[in-house]
Amino acid sequence: MYFQPGFLIAGGVILLIALAFLWWGRSSMLKAKRIEDTPTTPCRNVRDGFVEVKGRVKGKTGLLTSPLAKVQCVYYRFHVEEQVRRGKNTYWETRIDDKQCCGLLIEDASQAHVEVNLLAADLILKPDAHAKSGFLKDATPELEATLSSYGHSSQGFLFNRTLRYTETYLEVGDEMYVLGTAQHDGGGGAVIDKGGDLFIVSDQSEEQLTRSFHNKKLGGFITGGVLGAVALALCAMSVVR
Repeated sequence: MYFQPGFLIAGGVILLIALAFLWWGRSSMLKAKRIEDTPTTPCRNVRDGFVEVKGRVKGKTGLLTSPLAKVQCVYYRFHVEEQVRRGKNTYWETRIDDKQCCGLLIEDASQAHVEVNLLAADLILKPDAHAKSGFLKDATPELEATLSSYGHSSQGFLFNRTLRYTETYLEVGDEMYVLGTAQHDGGGGAVIDKGGDLFIVSDQSEEQLTRSFHNKKLGGFITGGVLGAVALALCAMSVVR
């Protein structure tokens, strides 16, 4: 009996990928369970510890202006990536990633509010704008002006650079879901932060988030199981009698 190392190595690599998918599925399952098991707390009743709050966006200080859409907002992220080729490989490389927040308050129906350290959160937000530019597709004047404000251009040496743009922003009045650790500051107000635990801020509803994490759980477990079976089969094939 001897081993064929090619099958054994391939099986080992695929097994590691399978374990990564299973870990991802388990992580998604636990997030869904935390969301389902944590009751919503009115902002005026928030105490120190792990909490879930729902409400509308307010700004703590003066509002920001989003770079591309020029929308008055509490938070924005302007993200630009360029398609880069290295030999036979093609990938997207970040050129601009500008995140700004003027201070986020969540206000519920009781008109009480709680502050949220937005930039420390796992943000699950729907992008408000998408665009691409590249060969035979010029950037719009608005995109070009925005790039110029960051010291960039869509133009290359001979042709347009292949770029994709995403802008996400939160406006006053947007509905938000927050799951994190609350702690009262010296002034008597509460701030929700990471606190070494799960910290999610999303413009999706609790039901949408739960469904999304359950779908990821199923995807992770199914993909991990299939890849695990393939890995075991390859390992078995590596043994020659």
